[in-house]
Amino acid sequence: MKDKYPPALPGEETDEDDIKIDLKALAIRKRALTKRTVIALLLIIAGVCVFIFSDNINLYGLRRLLNIFNSSQPTTDYANPGSEITYDMVDENKFDYYNGNVAILSRNGLELYNSHGDELLKQDLNFQSPSMQSTHKYLLTFDRNGNNVKIFNSYMLVHDLTFNGEIITAKMNENGYFAVASKEKNYKGVVTVYNSNFEKVYEWYSADRYISDVDVSPDNKLLAVSVFDGTGGQVQTSVMTFSLHQPDPIGEVSGIDGLAFSIDFKKDKRLHILTDSALYVTDDYKKATKAFDFSNKYLTYFTIDDPNNTVMIIGRQLSDGVGTLVIADTSGKTVKSEEITSTIKSVDAIGNSVAVLTNDSVLMYNSLGALKNTASAPSDAKKVKLTDGGGAILFRLDKVSFLK
Repeated sequence: MKDKYPPALPGEETDEDDIKIDLKALAIRKRALTKRTVIALLLIIAGVCVFIFSDNINLYGLRRLLNIFNSSQPTTDYANPGSEITYDMVDENKFDYYNGNVAILSRNGLELYNSHGDELLKQDLNFQSPSMQSTHKYLLTFDRNGNNVKIFNSYMLVHDLTFNGEIITAKMNENGYFAVASKEKNYKGVVTVYNSNFEKVYEWYSADRYISDVDVSPDNKLLAVSVFDGTGGQVQTSVMTFSLHQPDPIGEVSGIDGLAFSIDFKKDKRLHILTDSALYVTDDYKKATKAFDFSNKYLTYFTIDDPNNTVMIIGRQLSDGVGTLVIADTSGKTVKSEEITSTIKSVDAIGNSVAVLTNDSVLMYNSLGALKNTASAPSDAKKVKLTDGGGAILFRLDKVSFLK
């Protein structure tokens, strides 16, 4: 028989109320225990991952990732003119712009800073001849004549490759596909292509000619390789184009005099070939047109990686720093040819902008060669890099200046 209790007075708690309160407290404690257990398991898993992948995890990158989940911390920094980032302005060091940040590569390591000078990433390296390429997806670094390639995003080292032979060159497209040319025993060289997941998708061996440069097309379907030999004491270059789905080349441009400094697919898949005496352009990968001839002059500066343009500084002498600015579009047509009377220190091109750094100015052009803006440059500025927002970064002797 169920026990009966007298009715509770107003405001008086009953035993049944106590039971309900206890059950509610028990449920809260269970949920809290479950939450703590889940957090503990996640920390254990994170610890195991750090242990297993310690070689590929950068603590500076981990700190940035944690800050993303902390709403009280800003995740985007904007240009702050005059921001100071310390480094050594030596020939071996490479400087670039990557996703709104400043990248500095030296023999000892890679450093990434935001525009306020905050260090975002620091990775120790041991490169003898450091090289770097910035794309929207990744930052590609490698040791030319060494055997190591390291790829970074804005937070950390994401992939590390070691090759048997010395690396000749490496290049990545905007989608993260990249090709690495290296020396190989019993061959003149080998080219290996990787997709954006770092999986090997193609390999080609050169038996009788040396490799000077490589590139992967914007649609991830084609590989271009420039090769050369010195038979008879004269350098002859050929450029071979491969489909990544078949072993034999789909085309070869041969009989190019001189060494190809750089080759580059443009946004319309035309291929630009830049030698020490001319710019060649091919659209069928079997024959090339000499788009601009600068025989008996000197190619003092150039940038060919932009998908819209190839930019060259052609000098009368190798050492005087004065020359002609030449901008060629994807077809090879010269859209700008202008004599620059001041000493030229650096050029860069990105999107629809071209920048020329002289001893006292930064000249900003659009892709059609029209002068958009002129800004004064400090005398110690050595290199200019354009930003996505239409500004520029000046790398000086001991600090960085941002131009909006």
